[in-house]
Amino acid sequence: MEKNVPHTRSYSQCVELIQQHLKEMSLKHGALKKWCTDHNLNYKGVVKIKNGSMSYYVPQFLLKILSALGYRASITRRFMPDKKEEDVYIIEKVEDADLPEQQVNT
Repeated sequence: MEKNVPHTRSYSQCVELIQQHLKEMSLKHGALKKWCTDHNLNYKGVVKIKNGSMSYYVPQFLLKILSALGYRASITRRFMPDKKEEDVYIIEKVEDADLPEQQVNT
């Protein structure tokens, strides 16, 4: 994703983006818990998102995780012609994200 260019994403696309980032981090043992604490994120919730086992809708929690991953994000509710509603996330990558150190495999 290009930096500083807003993109719209669905809830499920944001979950996939977060999962991708969390899996790419290759964190040292215990680093994810510290990172969650540093960003005031619920560790168990982040692990559930990472593993795809979150069983309920958590739009505000996704915003907090996206922010911690270096994204500026907001939610807009879109009303569809068939009277269905859906939440759309408007996100953009921001410079200088406070990401945890990645593990270096030697």
